[in-house]
Amino acid sequence: MIPRAVYQIFEQTQKLKEKGWQYKMEVNYVEIYNETIRDLLGSGSDDDKKHEIKHNDKTGTTTVSDVRVGKYSFFK
Repeated sequence: MIPRAVYQIFEQTQKLKEKGWQYKMEVNYVEIYNETIRDLLGSGSDDDKKHEIKHNDKTGTTTVSDVRVGKYSFFK
């Protein structure tokens, strides 16, 4: 991810938090190399897991199977 973009996301959430907005963010960090997906938040023992990219047309969401999720909450 581009560091400036991430910085700007957190900067804007902080400004809106001061106005009473609440956020819950979840992130996945994955690497795709030679058609292999690697979970960058997972432990080293997870390297042999097979991950799949799945898209849900109904919700418009795209997910990667069996990856760890980093969670961040911003509440007033």
